[in-house]
Amino acid sequence: MTAERRRVGVGAALLFVACGPAPSRTPERPVADKARIYGDPALVPTRAGEAARAEVAAAGELERLLHEAGFADLRVTLERPRSGDAAPPRAAIVATRPPDLIEAELAVRRLASVSFGPEVELEILLRDPKDAGPRRPGTDPLLWLALLGFGASAGIAIDRWRSRPASGARPPVKPTR
Repeated sequence: MTAERRRVGVGAALLFVACGPAPSRTPERPVADKARIYGDPALVPTRAGEAARAEVAAAGELERLLHEAGFADLRVTLERPRSGDAAPPRAAIVATRPPDLIEAELAVRRLASVSFGPEVELEILLRDPKDAGPRRPGTDPLLWLALLGFGASAGIAIDRWRSRPASGARPPVKPTR
C-alpha cells in the first residue's frame, strides 16, 4: 500500500510541476503610441515633438499619482490643444480601481484636475478589481492525461528499480537432476 501511495505521490508531483500556463506562440508586437514615437530624445526637436513630449510627461505624472493612490493597470493619454485652439485639454484614463475605494471616479477627476487643470475634459474607464488580471488559459485535457500516465509509469519504474536484487548477487540457480 505504501509503494502505491508513493507512486501516486510522485505522479501527482510531476503532474503539478509540469502543468503551467502555455507559452505564447505569437510574439508581442510593440504598440506605436505617443511615448514610443516622440520619446526618443535623439529625434530632431520640433514644436510638435516637444509638445508631445510634454503631454507624455504630464500623462506619466498622472499615472504615477494614480498608482500611488492604489489604482492598477493604468493607461493615461493626454492631448493638449495646439496654439490658437480654444478647446480645453482632453485626457483618457483607463485603470483598475482599488477594491476599497468607493468613489474612484471622483478621486481620478480630482487628481487629473490637479495635474492638467480644472478645465480638462476627462474620459474615464474604471474596471472592477475582480474582472482585472490575466486569465489562465485552460490546459488541454490530453496533456493532463499524458502527465498522469507519465507519473504512474515513473512511479512503477522507481518501485521496480528499488526492489531489484543487489548488484553483486547472482540469480538463483535451478537444481538439475
